[in-house]
Amino acid sequence: MPDDDKDYRPQIPTWAAIGAMAVAALAILVLVVVLFQRTTGPGEVVLTFYEDASAGDCAAATDLLGPAANEASKAAAQALCSDPQNLPSSPKVDSVTLDGPEGDANRSEVVIKAGDSKVTWKLQRVDNDWLICGVPGSKSFEPAPDPAASDAQ
Repeated sequence: MPDDDKDYRPQIPTWAAIGAMAVAALAILVLVVVLFQRTTGPGEVVLTFYEDASAGDCAAATDLLGPAANEASKAAAQALCSDPQNLPSSPKVDSVTLDGPEGDANRSEVVIKAGDSKVTWKLQRVDNDWLICGVPGSKSFEPAPDPAASDAQ
């Protein structure tokens, strides 16, 4: 030990310091992945549909249509992509109504406001994703029957 106690510092082995930094970096990486994992609600899905259709990306827009969407809805989605001037320039989510207990809801209605007009979209949860049941204005866009509701009866 040196004569002057105030100059004394215990030495940490280099391997221990590097190991501690690696553990800290791994912990931060895990936190980032867990906390920033993409979660998409029904309102975000509809806005994404508008963005994709406005950009002319019909494949991405129609991928947001669920199995309950009929051929008329798919054709309407294609028409919107082909002529994006029919889409509002800055749609905003006005309201989201979940059908069922929060966290367990399998259906949703999303009201989109653009200027003075409002359009209601119907969505259904398929597995863990919200998908559009149909494009408003198409022949029909009712959600498929809720399997959880029939199981409860």
